[in-house]
Amino acid sequence: MALDDVLGPVVRTAPYETTALALLERARAHVRRFPVPAGLSSEQALAVSTESEIAAITGLLFLFQRFILDVTIDMVRCTQALDGRDAAASSPFSAR
Repeated sequence: MALDDVLGPVVRTAPYETTALALLERARAHVRRFPVPAGLSSEQALAVSTESEIAAITGLLFLFQRFILDVTIDMVRCTQALDGRDAAASSPFSAR
């Protein structure tokens, strides 16, 4: 992938959205395999927050979910353009 390709208008194109949806589905599949539920139950949240606060937090989490997807895709594309596909597919972090 050339640097010109990575800088081209790709955000929110059909292939970009397909990649984002696939990444989101993959992340959700990983979460479903957690041994115990992550986060708060509705009852736990209502014990410490109002319904309006919970709605606001839910909205923020939804926005961050998309932001994280976009940043991940963009960083992989930049790494592919600058360092090659192999570098973009690897991670310096252990997956223990």
